[in-house]
Amino acid sequence: MGGFVLWEMGSEEDGSDSVAKQLATEEHWPELRILVCVDSNQFHATCLDTFPPIFYLNDTSKDIINIVHQYNKYYDKIKVAYTFDAGPNACLFMLEETTAEFYALIKHFFSMSVPAQEKLLQGISIAPYALPENLKAIVNPLRITDGIQHVIHTKVGGGPELILDDTQHLLGADGLPKNPQ
Repeated sequence: MGGFVLWEMGSEEDGSDSVAKQLATEEHWPELRILVCVDSNQFHATCLDTFPPIFYLNDTSKDIINIVHQYNKYYDKIKVAYTFDAGPNACLFMLEETTAEFYALIKHFFSMSVPAQEKLLQGISIAPYALPENLKAIVNPLRITDGIQHVIHTKVGGGPELILDDTQHLLGADGLPKNPQ
């Protein structure tokens, strides 16, 4: 089962009745894209290992929220939405037509060396985009460094698949994302 699902928590202690029910297939909204901005700060991993776990947004998370709000304000409509899932990594939702421009904006504000920018993107490729000067001015002109380790670009898919070829895995044996090749 893939596409868009609704999680029904259930009530059994063992979680056996916790299920996802499909609302629509992956073909329902083919132009939807997701950028996951993976924070370079590993401190949150320690916080998640505590009991009770500590969940928080950090400065990079807040900067991404600010950029999203300013971008939407610039266009006077919602072009990018965000959510956070158990940590500071922003999951950004947008239409395919917005992806190149917004990715260029992220690269602009989270300044990094050219080699680091070349290794930033994982997943679906994004065409280069020349960011107009007026878009560069929408957020505080101070640029942020070392906030994002990499960005994963993906889209809604057909659901889980068993991948037996280790070279195709996104995560290494240690459970961390592999470095892009």
